[in-house]
Amino acid sequence: MNDSDGHKPVPETDNPPGETRPERISLSRGPRPARILLSDDEPCVRDAIMLVIEFFFTGYVITDCSTGDEAWSELSKSEPDLLITDFNHPGLSLEEMLRLLSRKGTRFPVAVLSMTLASFPDVQQRILSLPGLTITIVHKPFLPAELKTCIINCLTPASDHHPTYRVLH
Repeated sequence: MNDSDGHKPVPETDNPPGETRPERISLSRGPRPARILLSDDEPCVRDAIMLVIEFFFTGYVITDCSTGDEAWSELSKSEPDLLITDFNHPGLSLEEMLRLLSRKGTRFPVAVLSMTLASFPDVQQRILSLPGLTITIVHKPFLPAELKTCIINCLTPASDHHPTYRVLH
């Protein structure tokens, strides 16, 4: 269920009795929660990603969508602290969305989760060569710890503040 702003509420409770989990890391950006935009056309993948984020982190708000057009609409309203997106979803293509973000001068990091992008090295190279964007590509299937590392890396400011490109296998 979404709140009045369309965001998924994040429980701030401690572990349930008998459940153990690692100490969760706060993604808060100063006094406000980190804003994460999650775009994937598969509901089960979105749910799995949200579960991983909930397991490892606190201090965030997730807005989720299932198409490139919905993601672009959300991006037009406000910039997130992190965009986590699938490579291949309906509507506006990821490549075109990233090209528009690059032209706009966007400075938030982008994590691309893909099973098929490795099969298209020319597309991957075009995406990674877009100026001004910080892009991390994570190939599906991935382990929860890999997504955790990706999110930490994306939301930890680089000391030189220059765009970076990472491909996690």
